[in-house]
Amino acid sequence: MSESPTIMILETAIDTYAQRLRAAKALQTGIGGSAKTLTKLGQAFEAYTEQNAALDPEVVHHARQVIERANFKENIAEALTPDLRREVRTLSKILKALKDALAAINSEPPDAVKLHKACTTLQSPDITDEEIVGLLPTLETELQQAQEQLGAVFGVALREQLAEWDIALGGRPPRFEAGRFEILADFGSRKAAIVYGKMEVARNIPLSIERTIKAYLAEVKSIQEREEDGQLWIQQFYQAWSMANLKRQRNNGRVSINECYYEMVLLRQKRTFNTTPSKNTFSDYSPAQFAYDFDRFVYSERQDYEGWVVVPHIATKSQAESASKSMWIVTGDSPHDGDYISGIEFEQRSS
Repeated sequence: MSESPTIMILETAIDTYAQRLRAAKALQTGIGGSAKTLTKLGQAFEAYTEQNAALDPEVVHHARQVIERANFKENIAEALTPDLRREVRTLSKILKALKDALAAINSEPPDAVKLHKACTTLQSPDITDEEIVGLLPTLETELQQAQEQLGAVFGVALREQLAEWDIALGGRPPRFEAGRFEILADFGSRKAAIVYGKMEVARNIPLSIERTIKAYLAEVKSIQEREEDGQLWIQQFYQAWSMANLKRQRNNGRVSINECYYEMVLLRQKRTFNTTPSKNTFSDYSPAQFAYDFDRFVYSERQDYEGWVVVPHIATKSQAESASKSMWIVTGDSPHDGDYISGIEFEQRSS
């Protein structure tokens, strides 16, 4: 079976950079050795002269002048050594990354993690060689294919494990859908993230089936399986809306959903936090929890406070592009089924 073009390109590049590295190291060694040799030679001439030796003094003096005028250490060694040292360090890094990339592609199946690290190294700002820049698109294509293979294997295992909880897994690598959540797998860094709708709720999860599922189930419990009193929630939300209006020096009107959320968080704090505010006394109420409650009590249950109901306002395109001006509310069974809400107001329920 013939080698793939990528493997042949990598082998050629490895040979080229290995030769460049050997040449740079040889010059580095030669410069360092020559500087030491000339320093010792100058010292030897000086000692020899002090002993009134038999050699012609004029010849010895001329030889010493030649060595001094050359000033090899300052003019050559000190001028070239820093740049040469950097070149050796960069070439060594390139060569190792190329060898790692070759080993990763030669693996069966290809090692996506190792290849990702090699590509990241070759994209370092200090590596500007045109040959490496030209090679990167090829390596990135190989990386994408390797990640797709790894994702397919990971996806099958994840789907089988979630089926034991009667949870269907959708999407495709590296974005998997489980109900209103997305599981984002980064095979290069071996980390996963959990997203509710469009809100990241967990990150830097070790990319194993067990740890990923554990994190997912924890977020489902934290967001969707809480006990929440709908009547108390709508009362607090009405108060939050009123407070936001009061700060705008008006009695009622449309208010940003983010302002209402902020006021809602403050209203949900216990007395201990209000008297001694601290991290330990703070009662967390995440945006994802609020978004879930908003869908449940505003859309699904249509809760009202003394006849006042919430009127949500869909965000414009520019508002939807800003996290400070809107909030994504999941209303269906998919994380992508919902609306960006920019503001809300209360109005009397029509009889």
